[in-house]
Amino acid sequence: MLEVEHLSVSYGVARALDDVSLSAEEGSITAVLGANGAGKTTLLRAITGLVGAKSGSVRLKGKELLGLRTEEIVRLGVAHVPEGRGVITELTVDENLKLGALWRRREPAYRHGIERAYELFPALESRRRRPAATLSGGERQMLAIGRALAASPRLLLLDEPSLGLAPLVTRELLRVVRGLAHSDGLTLLLVEQNASSALSIADTAIVLNLGQVVVNEDAAALSSDEKLRHSYLGF
Repeated sequence: MLEVEHLSVSYGVARALDDVSLSAEEGSITAVLGANGAGKTTLLRAITGLVGAKSGSVRLKGKELLGLRTEEIVRLGVAHVPEGRGVITELTVDENLKLGALWRRREPAYRHGIERAYELFPALESRRRRPAATLSGGERQMLAIGRALAASPRLLLLDEPSLGLAPLVTRELLRVVRGLAHSDGLTLLLVEQNASSALSIADTAIVLNLGQVVVNEDAAALSSDEKLRHSYLGF
């Protein structure tokens, strides 16, 4: 589904990503791990065209994404949930979801994507008409993910979805994320500071360090490799 080859991104003289390569199979979860400043968020932003790449290639089902506008990348089936639960608090839950599916409004699948978000996150169902400002932190994260899913993407990029959430809410979100890949066939790139939780649901894991890929292997193998975990993930 996704192929990233020799991707490099710079901010001025600072190299944020240096010759990064990875691939993600359809219906798989790839955990992107590493310390703060390792380049994880930059990787997601480069895939969605929010930052320009210095060199390399990003392909979705063989289609080159680099050089396209972000809205074109979204229409090809890429959805991005950035860190910070960025919902529009003045709008209702339903309006936020409709906004996520806005570009599909003339398609038969328009309502399907929205209703699928309610199916995945039942807590939002009873709050359809409430402003997003009234939601808890966990509910806002559900809404942010649901809004991305409302567009029925093929590739979902999640940036720190568990940040600041209670363990119970985190477990529920990760359960939904696992189901999206293994039951719905959605491909996911999951950036997570909580490496243990990410590895528990991922198929593959890459570890970034100073903008470079230092580990790229099966998630279960990385989880069981005590030396690598201590060296790069701190647990």
